Amino acid sequence: MYLKYFIPVSVFISAAALAAPLNAQAIELVSQSVPYADLNLERAEGRDALDRRIEVAVRQVCSELSAKDLASNRAVRNCRSASRAAAMQQRDIAVANYVDRNARAADLASRNR
Repeated sequence: MYLKYFIPVSVFISAAALAAPLNAQAIELVSQSVPYADLNLERAEGRDALDRRIEVAVRQVCSELSAKDLASNRAVRNCRSASRAAAMQQRDIAVANYVDRNARAADLASRNR
C-alpha cells in the first residue's frame, strides 16, 4: 500500500499581492512538500521536528511576496497565516493516522504471539 508521507504547504499568490509590475489577473500556486517519513510522530520530538519543517516551508512558500511596504507586509503575514493553518490541519491528520497505524500494527503483533 502506498502511503503519503509528506504534507503540502501551498498558497495561491495573486500578482496583485506581489510588489512587481505584473498582470493583476495572474494567479500562481506556490507549493512545497514537507516530508515526515523519517520522523516518529508519536514522540514530541518528532512532532516538533515536523512543526519546524512546516514553518520553514511556510516561509519559503510566502517568500514570493515582497514586504517593502505596509500592504505587502500584511500580504506576507496573511500568506503565512493561511499557509500555516492549512498545513497544521494536514499535520494533525498525519499525526493521528501515524498513531492509529502504529496502534493497529502493535495490536496485530500482540495477537500473533
